[in-house]
Parts: sequence; structure tokens; C-alpha cells
Amino acid sequence: MKNFRLFLPALLAAALCMLIGFSANAETEGIYTYSVVNEQATITRISPENSDPITIPDTLGGYPVTTLGNSILSSSAYTVAEVVIPEGIEHIYDITFNTAKLKYITVDENNPEYCSVNGVLLDKVQTTLINCPPNYTYEVFNVPATVKTIGKYAFSNAKILKTVQLPEGLLTLGDQAFAFTDSIEHIELPQTLETIEGNCFAYNDGIREIVIPQNVTSFGTSVFTDCHNLQTAVILANINTIPTWAFDNNQSLKTVVLPETVTEIASLEESLKQLQAA
Repeated sequence: MKNFRLFLPALLAAALCMLIGFSANAETEGIYTYSVVNEQATITRISPENSDPITIPDTLGGYPVTTLGNSILSSSAYTVAEVVIPEGIEHIYDITFNTAKLKYITVDENNPEYCSVNGVLLDKVQTTLINCPPNYTYEVFNVPATVKTIGKYAFSNAKILKTVQLPEGLLTLGDQAFAFTDSIEHIELPQTLETIEGNCFAYNDGIREIVIPQNVTSFGTSVFTDCHNLQTAVILANINTIPTWAFDNNQSLKTVVLPETVTEIASLEESLKQLQAA
């Protein structure tokens, strides 16, 4: 035991040295705050002032910029309308571009991981739609036919967009994909859809009716919570359970059509109270 006690401080010291070697301190260069890990830079914040468009630099502090972190443009005060992503960006977090003013995302055509279609960010092979800028200036967006997944937060916080046309062949709607918006009113879900992740439409005050197609077999919690203007939900999905808080706090809800396969409604008491009050 004595030898172990002597060895433990040395072990902890060695582990601390390893952590220090891999840790990254925040650095600032111009409008960019960034960290460096393994000689690669990650942008953690942009303070753009009046810069527009913003062209992400290839290097910071002499290190190649390879990653854009979460919420690097998070303030609604920023007036940036366009972000240009260079060839060397390898990873972009789910909610990198959630500033309300952003209208357009452009990607260098030589970037091997990402591309943009009419100002909307997708992966290079166009199977995942990653982000539609919150202040996207068009009222209608046609999702490319190749897309299989609408990513997390992809259309959340939309301010102008009214209609999203989804292709047959689409399989998954990500967490909060259409959340926190009152502008998106029309979403027709394709027959090929299989998975709707939790909170997908949460706090969406635009939609008034929705039809969940038959091929859906995975249906997340709180999927329609706080959809204050939702009046009709037709669920044809092949599911056994309506998940917890699926229709929580929906004051306008009048009609819910359920499939015969449903044997359980989570939070049933709360759901019934809402329907009776409608």
C-alpha cells in the first residue's frame, strides 16, 4: 500500500502533463477566437462587428483552421448576412450558424466535406442537409432529391421561410429540425420517412396541420410540444406508443388521428385535458 501511495501522485502528475499537452487555450486574431489542438485550429467565436460577408480564414496563428465550433455566430445583434467556408474546413458543429441575421452560406467548391446549394449548407455528397440560415431570404426551399437526413436544428429559428418541400427518399428528421419558428407553415412529409427525432417541431407556431406517414417507426419525445397553432395531427405511423409530451401545451389542437397499432399514449392525462379544453 505504501508503494502505491508513492506511485499515485506520480501517475496523476503524468496524466496532468498529458492533459496539458492536448489542451487548448483560447487565442484571438482579429475578429476570431480560436483554440489549437494537435496543431489544428478550431474557431470558437466570431465577433464580426461590421464585417460582411465573413470569409473564414485558412489559418489562424499559423495553424490550419479545420473546425467551426458551436454558436460561433450566436448574437442576434450581428448583421452578418453571408459566411464563406474555405476548402480546409473538415468539421462544422450542429448549431454553428444560428445568428438571426444570416442569409447565405457559401462553400469553396474544393472543400471535400461540405457544399452549399442556393445558400444552404449540406454535406459534400448532398445526403444530409445541415443548416438553412435563419434569415434565408426565400419563402420556399426545395430540398435536393439526394437528401436522406435533415440534420439537427437544420431549419430552426427560420424567420422568412414558409414552405419546405421534402423529397421522397428522405429517411430522417433530426432533433429540433423545424423548431423555434413561426414562419414555416407548410411541411409535407414524404412517404419514405422512417424516423422523427425528439423536439423536431417543438415551439413551431407556423404549422397548423401535419400528417405523419405510415413508414415512420421511430417517433421522438416532445415532437410537437408548444406548437401553439397546430390544430390537426394525423398519425399513420407504424408505432405502438405516442411518446411523452408529444402534444404538450398545444392550445389549438382539435383533432388527433391515431393508427390502430397504438396501444399506449404517454402522458395521456395531460393530452386528454388539452383536447377537452380545445
